[in-house]
Amino acid sequence: MIAQGSGIPSVLEIASADQIADAHDFIRNQPGPRFLWCRVLPGDPTAFKRNFNPAECRIAFRNAYLGA
Repeated sequence: MIAQGSGIPSVLEIASADQIADAHDFIRNQPGPRFLWCRVLPGDPTAFKRNFNPAECRIAFRNAYLGA
């Protein structure tokens, strides 16, 4: 894995839901920095579209923070 090659000593890869408990233990107990790679099943992408407009993102964050 690239993470190990980059010098991150704690690396774990999970590929199924039954490994989530292992990932939880890994995150809680392994020394940092840690890298957790979660493989997902193939399928259609979500309808979510990321907003790359920094001004709009800043305003949305501010409004969410202030509870507006």
